[in-house]
Amino acid sequence: MTLAHHAPALALVLLLALAAWLLLREGHRDHTRPGHGQQRPHSTRVGTAQQDHDAIEGDQP
Repeated sequence: MTLAHHAPALALVLLLALAAWLLLREGHRDHTRPGHGQQRPHSTRVGTAQQDHDAIEGDQP
């Protein structure tokens, strides 16, 4: 087996590694991409399990 025999597989592995690195690097950038506006924070209203249960029971006939 020669290096020429393994070259296509090695090239594919390197290409996949480069693509993974680029995707990971893009995910860690600290800016907003076009079309991905800032999300609003979640509601600060937090109920208890009992309130949830009461609300479900109240909706049933």
